[in-house]
Amino acid sequence: NIVVNWYSINLQPLIGIKDSVLEWSSQKLKAGEIIATASAYREDTLKVLIRTDVKIIVGDKEGAEIQNLFLTTDDDGFTFYVYGYTLTDSFIGPLKVKWNLMTQENIGVIDTGWAESTKIEFSHTGKGKVIAIYDENITDTTGLIGVSGGRAVKLSIEKVRDTIRADDSLKLVVKGYDRDNNYTSQLGQLSWSTIGEINGDFWPNNKVFADTVFYFPQRVGKGQLVVKSLDFDLQDTTNPIVVVPGKLFYLEIQPEGPETLYLEEKLSLWVLNYDRKSNLIDTGKAYWRLAGNLVGETSNDIYSKYFWFKATQAGEGYIIAYFDSDLVDTISIVVLPFYVDRIEIVWENNKLVSDTSLTTDEDSLIFFAIAYNQEGEYLGRVNVAWQLEGEHIGSFAYLETREDNLLELTTPGVARIKAIYQSSLIEGESG
Repeated sequence: NIVVNWYSINLQPLIGIKDSVLEWSSQKLKAGEIIATASAYREDTLKVLIRTDVKIIVGDKEGAEIQNLFLTTDDDGFTFYVYGYTLTDSFIGPLKVKWNLMTQENIGVIDTGWAESTKIEFSHTGKGKVIAIYDENITDTTGLIGVSGGRAVKLSIEKVRDTIRADDSLKLVVKGYDRDNNYTSQLGQLSWSTIGEINGDFWPNNKVFADTVFYFPQRVGKGQLVVKSLDFDLQDTTNPIVVVPGKLFYLEIQPEGPETLYLEEKLSLWVLNYDRKSNLIDTGKAYWRLAGNLVGETSNDIYSKYFWFKATQAGEGYIIAYFDSDLVDTISIVVLPFYVDRIEIVWENNKLVSDTSLTTDEDSLIFFAIAYNQEGEYLGRVNVAWQLEGEHIGSFAYLETREDNLLELTTPGVARIKAIYQSSLIEGESG
């Protein structure tokens, strides 16, 4: 056996290998020499020429060159590979290179060692490029790698103002953050709601992918707004907000009326002010005035929440509360000359009409309505509306309200006469 010493020039070191057979492979594409020597024999040299007219390409697992690439921070472990080619594009195979990541925004880290492939772990959004270095003259760089936020793992609504009027709107912006705490637009389908005393509408409508919506309150009170991601089972709640009444939109007089008074009787009223959403405005006031044939004493303060009227003369009219020409409410008032407690239907001689048998020949029967107060004092005849109840025995000659009426009998039967005073407030019946 001959002991052979192997050496290399400009290639991987072979010093110290003593064997008659050398198995050698190169990890670098370059030219050089391999020399074998034996002490008792001659020296021999094998010139090894490995082509340097090659190029490398960073690609995916299938070998496709990676141009511009758009990933998210959830794409940890994305793998890059490098392949060698001749300058005439003949495939050489995978090559070991040194890897590097070029980024100003610290999008992540890669293994920078010598290897045929490398994986990237993303941590921030931004841009960068992956570089493969075979030697100082043989390199390749990917296209631009854009990294956006991954799937949201947290929602956060931007702080909103603490107080809002019911006729106003509130802009709501929700932000999402991925597992690396990067801002992300991957929020999923969002649903908005209210909790507490408040309610209202959201626009765009619920179950949207928009990160900005507007809230239109309805009911006054305290509460919070809640956003939920239906796809990712996430939610966030605003800081507490208070919805207060909006601007004055309409008035209402209380009691609503109509009202019937008697002479010297005092009527107390007040006004309620509401906003556009029908929320009560506590500080509501109005101007007050009389209209029609109302005569009497009134409050001294005509701009107030409260108003009173004391009738001094019989008549009909209106009490009006207003703030301007568009904000008006009215109730109707009837003032009676005396207080009627009971109505009776009588004949012309004031004899009470009791159960009576008549014939159809008696078709000129005149009935009268008389009134009494609570003390049973006779007040005289009063105007009433006349009706027949029961079978159709005939009809009254006059349809209007009056103190007397003529009954014309046409058909046999049984009926009762009813006299109605002041719109059903007091009624009287015959036998």
